[in-house]
Amino acid sequence: MRARVCMVVYSYYPKDARVRREAEALAKHGYDVTVICLREAHEKRNEVVNGVKVFRLPMQTAREGKKLRYIYQYSMFFLLAFWALSVMHMRHRYRIVHTHSLPDFIVFTAILPKLTGAKVILDLHEAMPEIYLAKMHAKPGGALHRTMLFLENISANFADAVITVSDYIKKIFVSRGMEEKKITVIWNVPDINEFVEPTWKDTKKIVFAGNLNEYQDFDTVLDGMCGLEGVELHVYGDGILLPHIKKKVEELKLGEKVFLHGWVSQKVVHEKMLEHAIVILPFVDNEITRMAVGNKVFEATVLGRPIVAPELPALQELFGDALYYYKPGSPASFVQAIERVFMEREKACICVRKAQERMKERKISWLENEKKLLALYNPANT
Repeated sequence: MRARVCMVVYSYYPKDARVRREAEALAKHGYDVTVICLREAHEKRNEVVNGVKVFRLPMQTAREGKKLRYIYQYSMFFLLAFWALSVMHMRHRYRIVHTHSLPDFIVFTAILPKLTGAKVILDLHEAMPEIYLAKMHAKPGGALHRTMLFLENISANFADAVITVSDYIKKIFVSRGMEEKKITVIWNVPDINEFVEPTWKDTKKIVFAGNLNEYQDFDTVLDGMCGLEGVELHVYGDGILLPHIKKKVEELKLGEKVFLHGWVSQKVVHEKMLEHAIVILPFVDNEITRMAVGNKVFEATVLGRPIVAPELPALQELFGDALYYYKPGSPASFVQAIERVFMEREKACICVRKAQERMKERKISWLENEKKLLALYNPANT
């Protein structure tokens, strides 16, 4: 009989690429995987997606709002997921429950499975205290910030194993008292295991592909586009920032230079990256982006594309001089970085090879991720 696994995630499935990759990898290796998640209006309550059973709760989320809005949404999801998981566990007896933050305390939906012998994994996609500081523009040390640190600590202690997304964030968790040997790093990398040889694409088109959320600084990018002659920006993605971007494109009269294509599949994202000269990663500078390495930086590197990104500690620590950097919030610096890539075509390809070597040295690939995930799930460890 196949080992039964249940994942719990405050997100949509299969739209959440990290959860999808992990769930499908486990299903491919013989696990019976169920995902409990949110439900968009057009989605079915129950279905099987690429061998993964999906059970959707009657709830959607808004990715912006005030503190009380977040508290309400997280609390409602926790209660619904706790009930669903408890009932489903009584029927199916899951061997492993894999919870994905945010929020960190989602791990406590697995109280009943843990009491009856299941292994509980907490997958920390992000650092909740820093998310709070960034979203609420709060200062460290306040009551809610201390509460987030407390929740992070007790959630990690409750779990049998913790997963996070980078060595940089792992160091931060350890510095806050989390047990180092309990933490496994599974990077946010695409499930592409062959690096594409970097070659220059003879076009003046640059591309962004991803979620248009509050972590993206398109004000700087669009102001910069006013000063870039003959350069087109193509944006693939949607999110809460899209109405603001559309409005600013109209205000700056950039309709013939900036093209908004909406959401496309992961396959199309990779095709579009390969068609453009430069991939841009326009993060804002805040508490969470300083410690994060977005999955798009890995996708662009694997696909052999030069990257322009802001000077942020986690990116610089991992990739060094293999990326082209600009000062966060500076349109002039952004323009200079883009122009440098176009002027230094051969060097740009050398930089991409350097970035690929950095990934190889750190064993950052989906194949390595899969090995680490399966090691956590091995029956000998459960």
